[in-house]
Amino acid sequence: MMKKLTKIIAVASLSAVLCTSSFTAGAAIPGSGLKVGAWLGVQPNSGEISQWQSLADYKLDTVMTYMDWSTNFSSVRNTVMDSVYNNGSKITITWEPWGLSNSDIIRGAKDDYIRNMANDMKQYNKEIYISLMHEANGNWYPWAIGDSKVNNNETYKAAYRHVVDIFRKQGANNVKFIWNINAGSSGSGASFTGHYPGDAYVDYVAIDGYNWGPTQSWGSSWQSFDSIFAGAYQALSSINKPVFITEFSSTETGGNKAEWITDAFNTIQTKYPKIELVSWFGENKEQDWRINSSPAALQAFRAALKGTGVVTSPSPSPSYQPPSPSPSQSVGGNNVDVKVNASASQSINLNCTITASGSEAIDLSRLTIRYTFQKADGKNMNVFCDNAAAQLNVAPYYQGLNSDINTAIKKDGSNYVLEITFKNEFILKPQTGSVQIQLRLANEDWSSIGSGFTEKNISVLY
Repeated sequence: MMKKLTKIIAVASLSAVLCTSSFTAGAAIPGSGLKVGAWLGVQPNSGEISQWQSLADYKLDTVMTYMDWSTNFSSVRNTVMDSVYNNGSKITITWEPWGLSNSDIIRGAKDDYIRNMANDMKQYNKEIYISLMHEANGNWYPWAIGDSKVNNNETYKAAYRHVVDIFRKQGANNVKFIWNINAGSSGSGASFTGHYPGDAYVDYVAIDGYNWGPTQSWGSSWQSFDSIFAGAYQALSSINKPVFITEFSSTETGGNKAEWITDAFNTIQTKYPKIELVSWFGENKEQDWRINSSPAALQAFRAALKGTGVVTSPSPSPSYQPPSPSPSQSVGGNNVDVKVNASASQSINLNCTITASGSEAIDLSRLTIRYTFQKADGKNMNVFCDNAAAQLNVAPYYQGLNSDINTAIKKDGSNYVLEITFKNEFILKPQTGSVQIQLRLANEDWSSIGSGFTEKNISVLY
């Protein structure tokens, strides 16, 4: 789930002839070519830009802003736009059609406004980046697909293309369009790429994602950059477009943010070759997402942007695990080793690691994991798979497995039994890595688990 942003003004426009292009501007991180942008937490102005650059000791390649579909370009031209371009940076605008369904856009409800924006942006004659109708693979925006009764993949694509076509007709060649997804899909009907508008309508593809730590009632946990973004990045890698990270940040709660920052920039530069730009979300909002949320975080961020905080091989993910009411359990046999670590508060967070412990490869489609526990309230539960993936030291190195996981939970007297199986064949060879699964078990009424959570046992059938 992504945060709901406080809406401010921004602008929109699109390229008349869209094509795959490489991002050019600014200084980039030495030795890497990776560009860095930021949302400053407020509407961009010269003072805020200078203050951020002084903190980071880095000249911004892009500056992010947000805008709904009621703001005219004339109201931002001499303020937001000029402050960014006078700094030698470029604007990235997240353009949000609040109050409109995809069908409203398709039938032309805002055509006059879109046309005027295209003309004004064309006359401004600066290269502008627009992220249109972002994070549609969630269920928290009116244009999104997840759990929607009015939007679907086809209506989203048609609405997106409708806007592109208007900009093309007006000849707004100076504007590039970004198609953006959230790092995790949420809601029925949502997927990473089902709503992709097509290569002819997109210049860049992008991902938003956050390390929430254990701060959220829906059962969030501390996650590395790789565990957050790998699945979405893999999905977008099949599209022949450069990749942006248009929003990312980490909380301070539940782990070491400074180490997370160093690891994130190292991981991007060693494992994510298609990423050309990353944009830090710097607002003290649901969490303190700013680069200076602590002196250590700021120091790590400055070092990363100088290239001195990046090592030559991927560093490990933060070692933090939520406190467990009982020790991790491990079972083995038949060449399979399974370790489980769990903690309970608002929900039960379950981390499961599977390795091939013998001399033979294992086929996960033949594997059944049963995890038994007790809790005091006796309420029925739902199970959510937040992430499942193979983390390997041989090609393909990473493979997302969320869609392959089957889960079922039932009550057996005073016990609850969670059963985990795999839908499809996946061969895990010895000494090549592991399969990791992050599950969240929540009461159907979303009440807190409370006291009385006790692990009983874990069993493996193979």
